[in-house]
Amino acid sequence: MSLFNNKKADPYQEDNFEYKNVQPVVEPIQQPIPTKEPTINSSALKMKVVRPNNLGDATEVADSLKAGQTVVLNLDNVDDETAKRMIDYIAGVIYAINGTIERPSDRTFLLTPDGVSVDTESK
Repeated sequence: MSLFNNKKADPYQEDNFEYKNVQPVVEPIQQPIPTKEPTINSSALKMKVVRPNNLGDATEVADSLKAGQTVVLNLDNVDDETAKRMIDYIAGVIYAINGTIERPSDRTFLLTPDGVSVDTESK
């Protein structure tokens, strides 16, 4: 059953309305919508090695990761407490950019941004 059984009850219907002259409100899209193609970030192809001396150097690591670079972080030059704080800070950055952390040795970390994969072998 129609909500408007009576033609006069529908306030939007006109008696002599013709659809011949109706123009579309929005023009049809002439070009295809571009899709995001996977691309290789040129900065991801570069690897940066950082040997920090203090906690302030962690921002250099964060900036490199945000720019899409892979970073090898060597913590041999800092004490254990600074190293822990630096790893905590870097772990937050890695989480924010969907990156990964690998630990090839005791005080060396491989930090990769999203989209960079690392193949590891166990021997």
